[in-house]
Amino acid sequence: MQVRLLDADVAVREPDAPDAAPLAILARGTIVDLGAVIKKDGRKWVRVTLPDGRRGLLASDARVYTLRDATLLAKTVDVRSRPGEYAELVRTLRKGARFKLTEQVDTDGVAWVRVQDKADLDGYILGSTKVRCAAVVAGRTGAQNMTYGALWCIGGTIVTVLGYQFAASSPGGGSYMIFWGAILFGGLQFLKGVGQVLTGN
Repeated sequence: MQVRLLDADVAVREPDAPDAAPLAILARGTIVDLGAVIKKDGRKWVRVTLPDGRRGLLASDARVYTLRDATLLAKTVDVRSRPGEYAELVRTLRKGARFKLTEQVDTDGVAWVRVQDKADLDGYILGSTKVRCAAVVAGRTGAQNMTYGALWCIGGTIVTVLGYQFAASSPGGGSYMIFWGAILFGGLQFLKGVGQVLTGN
C-alpha cells in the first residue's frame, strides 16, 4: 500500500534495531510502501519499503496519506497547477477520467486534492469533486497467510476424507471427489506465509 508522508524529517529505523541510529530520514511528501504492523520492544511499528528499495520500520503514529486510484464521476473538473481557484489551469478532465489521488491540501479552509497519472497529469482539484475510489486492500501478513492457507488445505482434506468414507461404506461402493484445488491452494498460501515470516515481509 503506497502512502505519502505528511510529517517532516520522518525517521525510518533499522528492521532489527529500531533503537539504533535511523536508517534514513525522509522528507515530507516522500512516497513509500507500507507493509505489516509489528510490535517490537513494546512499541508498534510498520514495515516500510523506501523508494530506493531499502526496508525498515516506521513508527505507527506517523501521519500518512494513502494513495488511491480514482475515477471522475462529475461531468468535468478543472485541474489547477496549485491549490486555489485562481491558480493556472492545467487541464479540464471529463467524466470517466482516471487518476491517482496523492495528497490533500487545505487552503483558506478549502480542501484540494493532488491528482496524478502515469502520463503527465499533475495538479489539484477541489476536494469536493465527486470521484469513485478503488478499494485499498492491504496485503496479508505472513501469519495471516499461514492461517488462511492452513484452513483451506485442512478443509479440503476433511471434505475429501469424509467423501471417501461415505463412498466406502455405501453398499456396492460409490464415488467421491478429491478437493485437490482447495488443498493445493491452501498449501501454496501456507508456504507463501512461511516465506513472508522467514524474510520479514
